[in-house]
Amino acid sequence: MTINDKIFIYDLKIGLGILVRFNGIIVKENGISFFFKYDTFSTDQLHIYVRHLATIDNALDVFFEANNTWNPEYERFESKNDTHELYWFWLDDNKTKVMIITCFNIYKDKL
Repeated sequence: MTINDKIFIYDLKIGLGILVRFNGIIVKENGISFFFKYDTFSTDQLHIYVRHLATIDNALDVFFEANNTWNPEYERFESKNDTHELYWFWLDDNKTKVMIITCFNIYKDKL
């Protein structure tokens, strides 16, 4: 795993032309760049850690181990292994860049 220490800024247009800006880090694994966003309020920490105590390794494990289900309502993939669930989508048509929306422990977060 290679972590790019450069912060990315990604602008995403959502419904009605609303622009959302994400800041975060890029992690490269198996030829894929994974974009992990920083938390909105704890801007120096990853969203998946601040909100769910999930790590980059947790997210990558789910991505590479689990089957993916497309959720058309939210326009995202949902992947689940024995411990975590991951929400994500492709940033490019070549399927080399992934935006990680969130990753959470499926048992802890359901208590």
